[in-house]
Amino acid sequence: MQLTYNINPISALTPLGHLCYLLYNQGNVNKGAVIMSAKLKVSLANLAHNIRQINKQAPQASIMAVIKANAYGHGLIRMAQAMQELSVPRLAVACVEEAYELRQNNITLPIVLLSGFHHQDQLDFIRQNNIEVVLHDPWQVDMISKIPQEASIPVWLKLDSGMHRLGFEASEYKKIYQKLSLLPNKVDLLGHFSHFAALDPSKESIQSQITCFNNTTTGLKGLRSMANSMAIMHHRASHFDVVRPGLMLYGASSVSTESAPDWNVLPLSTLSSHIIAIKKLKKGDAIGYGSCYTVKKDQKVAVVAIGYGDGYPREIKNNAVVYLQGQPCKILGKVAMDMITIDIDHLEQVHIGETAELWGKHLSLEQCALQCNTVPHRLLTQLSLRIARTYHNNASQQNTIWQTEGVYDGH
Repeated sequence: MQLTYNINPISALTPLGHLCYLLYNQGNVNKGAVIMSAKLKVSLANLAHNIRQINKQAPQASIMAVIKANAYGHGLIRMAQAMQELSVPRLAVACVEEAYELRQNNITLPIVLLSGFHHQDQLDFIRQNNIEVVLHDPWQVDMISKIPQEASIPVWLKLDSGMHRLGFEASEYKKIYQKLSLLPNKVDLLGHFSHFAALDPSKESIQSQITCFNNTTTGLKGLRSMANSMAIMHHRASHFDVVRPGLMLYGASSVSTESAPDWNVLPLSTLSSHIIAIKKLKKGDAIGYGSCYTVKKDQKVAVVAIGYGDGYPREIKNNAVVYLQGQPCKILGKVAMDMITIDIDHLEQVHIGETAELWGKHLSLEQCALQCNTVPHRLLTQLSLRIARTYHNNASQQNTIWQTEGVYDGH
């Protein structure tokens, strides 16, 4: 099995990226050989579908696509490039470092810094790169009021409508708004934010938060943004002017009792790796660290090159499976840093190099999360940097990159 790697350097190669690139170009790596066993295959066509679906669900609102945490594990730069090509109006990230990576890689879309700036040193970068910041605390307002009047900073004001994490209380919100309105040469007030606390769309607190946000911001200048993926699907009253899809963009449901088909979104990713060993065990043989699983009969097992070092969770349930040849294969013993062992006794013939699916066509991301005692968000965002991300516009197109330390060495 061979893959073609198109590796093109960008301005900031990391040490591992330099090594891979040099080996590749000096001929020390067989061009086309599988360098990384585990890979995440990402469908850009499905991303386009999901964006269309979000627009159908919230036709009066524009999209602010949340691409924090390496675009939920899918690759920050390539996802941003795709969204820019799809004319998504805005991107949202969690920290200045993510915004920096986007600007360094020629992403020109408006970028919203969801947690705002954390100290004054970040303000120069924000001003020079036209980053939109969310203000959620009085010290941020005070700091902005002291900057030179060279260029105004685009800001969103955040209301704490009930999550009690970031944001101004309703009782002080209009006072803060008025203070910002007196700084026209320093602040370009774009709009108003809030965020839902509830994960269950039936929670009564959701309506109370919508009411609080609506009552507090009605009549104030600027756009209004509140709806996350859950609210886009279940609470039309929260759509306002701008919606902020996160997990929904990547083809999964953030509601535990619902799945991607319920939302008419298509999964972007398939996580897979390869069989690197096949063993015939005798009854009574124990498998892996701690010898915690003992085979009950003579049995064939296979070793798959993926583990918690790649981001596959160690905390799996006893009935966790992967898929091989379209059939479920139970994981035996503990998940190690680099490998898992699976039961292949029910399969007639298995070969070294065959592909095992961790999630994808046969096992959805949501199902995998359930068997790993976690949520889809965590499965995606904990994928490590040694997993190759491959990008496909359709079944016949592929563009593979190296990703190291959060910086893309090719695209």
